[in-house]
Amino acid sequence: MTAVTPKALLEFAKGLKRKKLHTLAKRRPFKIKKVDIAEGVMEFVTSRGKPQRASGRWLQETCEVFSDTKSLCPSDYRHTHGVTYALALIHLFNESQC
Repeated sequence: MTAVTPKALLEFAKGLKRKKLHTLAKRRPFKIKKVDIAEGVMEFVTSRGKPQRASGRWLQETCEVFSDTKSLCPSDYRHTHGVTYALALIHLFNESQC
């Protein structure tokens, strides 16, 4: 598993827009709705149709913790709101690097 930066994750996520993705633990479906690399923002829709937004400090912190710990377990992160979706993307990103 490699280190992940927010920019690299957003670049990767851009290619997954509108595809049906799943969280790792509970296999909840979600779709990426919008990726704006210049603004550092990613928007996605959960299985319940609820829009979520990942940006700035939140995305940076998730990538930093993963790069340090290599943990895909949401409980290892200080903020858990939406982290399961980012971890699913990080997992896919790392698989694509092999």
